[in-house]
Amino acid sequence: LRTGKPASLLDYYSADTLLQVFLKDTVLKKAVREPAKIKSLNQFFEEVEGGCEMYIDKDMLEHFAFHHVKGNNVAIRIGLSHGCEAMRGNFTEIGIYLPVPKALKDAMDRSVKLGHLMSNLTKGK
Repeated sequence: LRTGKPASLLDYYSADTLLQVFLKDTVLKKAVREPAKIKSLNQFFEEVEGGCEMYIDKDMLEHFAFHHVKGNNVAIRIGLSHGCEAMRGNFTEIGIYLPVPKALKDAMDRSVKLGHLMSNLTKGK
């Protein structure tokens, strides 16, 4: 897809769906003081704090890769950079599972067949 803008998870999933999976993730859940009180994705980004270890903001929605497909779900990896200069070089990878987006089903099937997903790249294929 050539749109002239970075792909975002919001292009394929609702804000509510993303909020639910983010609040189930161990790392992201710990980065929010009171996760049970978070009611929207915008509120999540206002309240989340990764400290020096990781920088968490809305840009993370554009820092992702499709890792592998398992059944009807795709594993998505989200990369988070360091949160302060003392931790420069630190990289945190968040892993979530979501349904394969309908708009990407054919492309995802081709990517699996051709070995173009992140899991294949990390194996050197």
